[in-house]
Amino acid sequence: MIKEQKYSNFPKRPKQHVQEANSIDIFKQKIPKHWVIRGVTERDYGIDLFVEIVQDDHITGKLFTCQLKSIEKIKNNLTCNNIKPSTFNYWYALPTTTFVFFIDIQNKEAYYCNVKKYIRQNYEKFKKGTLKNIKFDKDFSLSKLNEDDIEKFLIQEYNKENSLIHIENQMISFILNLEKNLATLDEHLYRDSFLSLSDENFDDFEYILMYEQFKELYEYFGHIWDIKDLDEFYKDGLKMFPDYNAEIFYEAQASQLSKCLIPKLIELFIIISENIKKNYLYWSSEHLYTTIIFNKKYKELWKLIIEKMKYYEFLFDKK
Repeated sequence: MIKEQKYSNFPKRPKQHVQEANSIDIFKQKIPKHWVIRGVTERDYGIDLFVEIVQDDHITGKLFTCQLKSIEKIKNNLTCNNIKPSTFNYWYALPTTTFVFFIDIQNKEAYYCNVKKYIRQNYEKFKKGTLKNIKFDKDFSLSKLNEDDIEKFLIQEYNKENSLIHIENQMISFILNLEKNLATLDEHLYRDSFLSLSDENFDDFEYILMYEQFKELYEYFGHIWDIKDLDEFYKDGLKMFPDYNAEIFYEAQASQLSKCLIPKLIELFIIISENIKKNYLYWSSEHLYTTIIFNKKYKELWKLIIEKMKYYEFLFDKK
């Protein structure tokens, strides 16, 4: 009879290592199976995994980084404590989207946080070096989503975070050009339909630039763009004017576009203003000049918007 081997004098695997392995297994179960997950071979400085997005069976080169925090069982407090300020600094400096996942081992649950967004929302503490925890939202749970929704959500978060610098530049451009753009849109309401815009101060190109900028910002902030494509406005012109192919827009199309774009401009001003005010310390630190201009002109712009909302009341949907 073979005697059972005694292991009391052998190395013991720490519970922490078991918990870390379990958290990785749970994370892998939640993430789309066809995505590529790569571990970090170097010491842990705030990153556990690299995840590469795969779309249509193709490797995309789109990588986001992950830090996994785990606990045996989350009771009531969805807060991950004792995070070093230096770790937040490192996460914020990384050149790609970074997620922190809080793993409940027993319930096989994973809560997520876009850490750069969280830092922007808590910018004062971040700058002072007093940001030391992450409070997770109970609704931000991967278990509430199926695999397709998880894939769509993470891709959306990745794209939004990685395009943030461009979007903020678009927001700055929108604020600085608001008065000029509103004047252009106002000028072309109800003018002679047969007049061409191509001979007038490049206003046709201004319409194209406004349309594309408004659409990009509107969709970035999670709204559905319900204005038809510019090509459709052009096709409308072809039906109205036999020689339309020689021009980009006539006043008839400019007036139609103005009716569509003025409400969007006003709505975007409100959305962008609220975003700047909500994240004021972030904006004043990262975009000081724009914040100064915004503060200086906000009341003036808001007064103008109020006046235009009354004047253009007929352009807004009655709800």
